[in-house]
Amino acid sequence: MLVAAAAYAVTIAVQWLSIGSEPGEGLAAAAFVVVRFYGYDPYYAPTLRRFSDDGSVAPVWVYGLVLGLVVAAGLIMVRPHVGFPATAILLLVCLGTVFAMGAGH
Repeated sequence: MLVAAAAYAVTIAVQWLSIGSEPGEGLAAAAFVVVRFYGYDPYYAPTLRRFSDDGSVAPVWVYGLVLGLVVAAGLIMVRPHVGFPATAILLLVCLGTVFAMGAGH
């Protein structure tokens, strides 16, 4: 899954694919958080322990964040003045979540 996410990012970077014609269509931040959550934690190598295996971030947090991003993307379509700020806040939460996954090492 991580390889697929990296390949997707490369296709966007070299402009083979578009991130969408409407704001929020790509939801790349949500995909990155989920992929990172289920990726292996290099701190525990070579045991192949994942960030989702008794890590510092609960699965309910990750799925709630993804749900929030989906709702924010929908809000952009119907109420942009609410959807854009909500998306900006949730993107910062995504960043914090990714860093929190590796906290405590």
